[in-house]
Amino acid sequence: MVAGTLAPRPSGEIKVTRETGVSALIDGGQRIGMAIMRQAVDLAIKKAKISGMAVVGLTNYASATGALGVWGRDIARNGLIGMVFSQVSEIFLFILHS
Repeated sequence: MVAGTLAPRPSGEIKVTRETGVSALIDGGQRIGMAIMRQAVDLAIKKAKISGMAVVGLTNYASATGALGVWGRDIARNGLIGMVFSQVSEIFLFILHS
């Protein structure tokens, strides 16, 4: 909040703005990255278990998403193979059913 990158009261909601059977794009509504990652990983795992693969992207989030290995571990614990990528403004999850 001090640096101005995290809104004290985010105005937007976390919402899926695009979705198919194997993919989704999540708008974080300027919420904390870790909260959005939880929803994204859960959605990607669900889609991969149903369809055999999933690609989920995140955008418009504030702050860090936490250690990416934690999210990869959650994917593996669900019997899936996954990759989690991060850049400054977007996150991408790629998951395949093992």
